[in-house]
Formats: sequence, C-alpha cells, structure tokens
Amino acid sequence: MFTIGAALVIAAVVSVARQGAGLTGVVDALRASSPGLVVLLIALPFLNWLCSAASFHVLTNRYGKVGAVEMGAVIASAWLLNYLPMRPGLIGRVAYHKKVNGIPIAASVQALAYSIGLSGFAIVVMIALLLLLGGQSSAAGATPGSRTWFALSIPAVLGIAASLWLRARASPSWRFISAGVFKFADVLVWAVRYWACFAVVGVELSPTQAAGIAAVTQLVLLIPLAGNGLGLREWVVGLVASSLPTWFAGAATAPTRVEGLSADLVNRASELFAALLVGVWGTMVVARKAAGERKQP
Repeated sequence: MFTIGAALVIAAVVSVARQGAGLTGVVDALRASSPGLVVLLIALPFLNWLCSAASFHVLTNRYGKVGAVEMGAVIASAWLLNYLPMRPGLIGRVAYHKKVNGIPIAASVQALAYSIGLSGFAIVVMIALLLLLGGQSSAAGATPGSRTWFALSIPAVLGIAASLWLRARASPSWRFISAGVFKFADVLVWAVRYWACFAVVGVELSPTQAAGIAAVTQLVLLIPLAGNGLGLREWVVGLVASSLPTWFAGAATAPTRVEGLSADLVNRASELFAALLVGVWGTMVVARKAAGERKQP
C-alpha cells in the first residue's frame, strides 16, 4: 500500500512536470505569492493537528486521563510516523496509551472508531450544507464569499453551544458533540487550505469549490491505502477539482487536472513541513514519557 501511494505521488510530480509550465512554474508561482498567503498555507496544517488532537483528547479522556499537551504530542508523533510504511503511528499511539496512561487497547480502538464515525458525520454535514448553498446560489446567482464562509461555519457554532449546554448538565454526550465540532472544524480548515494552495498556483476557488474538494479528500483519508492519503489524495484533488458541478464554482472557473495536482503537491509540501516540525517534538516527548514509565517499579 505504501509503495502504491509513493508511486502515485511520483506519477503526480511527473504529470505536473510534463504539462503547462511544469514544476518550475509551480515554484515561480510560490515565489510570486503574497507573504500572507504563504504564511497561511504553512500555518493551517498546524491548525489541523490541533483540531485532531483536541478531538482525540475529548474522546480518549472518557477512558483514562491524558493531558492536553501530552495528547498533542501523541497525535503529532503519529502524524509523522504514519508517513512510514505500515502506518506505525496508529499502532504506536494505541500502545502508548496502554503503557503510559493505562488505557486498554479495546478502549483506544473504540475511541478511534468514534473518531472515524464523527469524521464521516462531519463530512456528510458539510456536503449537505454545500448542496443547500448550491441550491440557493443556482436560484439567486453566486453567493458572496464572506457570506458563504460564514454559512459553512454555522454547524460548528451550533455544536459548540450544544456541547456547552450538555456539559453544564453533566451529560456524557457532550464529549461526542464536542469531538464532532472539532472534526467539522478540521474539515473547514482543510477547505481554507485548498483555497490557499490553489491561490498559490494562480487559481481562485470559490468557498463552495474549496469546501467540496475538502469534503471529498476527507473521505479519501478514511481509505486505508497509505498513511495520510499519500498519493491517492493528490490524484483525487486533481480529478475532483476539475469535475465539480458548475454551481460549485459560482463566479470562479473550474481548475484543470494539472492545476489540481500542482495545488495538492504544494499542499503536501506544507503539510510535510508541519508534520516534521511537530512530529519530531511529539516523538521526543512520547519517547521520554514511555522511558520514564518503564523505569517505574
């Protein structure tokens, strides 16, 4: 699976290199981008990491106590290690919680199942909202960008209110609502990431285009091919971005397959930078805590 994913990444690079302005054009576009756009592209993967860590923290603390910073380190380490063959980050995270936090393997697997289910629910909510916005924009023209982004954030706002209300009444279901809010926020961040990485390569996406691409790529990340959707995600973005229904675009134009591949290669590069930075830190923290646990009688 890892070999297939790596081959797909290489194929994406070759496809971009052979068409249009090639890889040089992508590099030139990146250099010509505004500093604010580049900073946004670099910063957003860190926000995805925080959303993922917060979601797992809420779900896992149902079974045992894990510190917020500790969970951030565990998720960061798993994020980086999942780029390796056989996705060792997933196995290592479960083993760590059992060894250090005393959380049974079955409980960690259950928390993972809840996480996957909530991710799927967040994607469904996003797609349903996009269909609703699409119907409105088809009837009344393109929806202004700022209004669309605001509309896309409404489920998260409602989820936060519901979570706080349930927690105040000591209802255990607040954890699932809260984790779902973080999952939906994660999809929103992905949408902004796609808006930014396409802007870097010279394509202005509408909010509905960016959110539609984000929703599809989140589905791809649930497919157990290679870790972090390696290879498969790049091609899905290239194919989906160029074939979304017309109403997704609004006033924008549909990108080509090569532009989609180029954008997600830029996206992957910024993601790798973030994964390396926090992943190395997280792995050091996790290794130190695990070593300290082994020394205890």
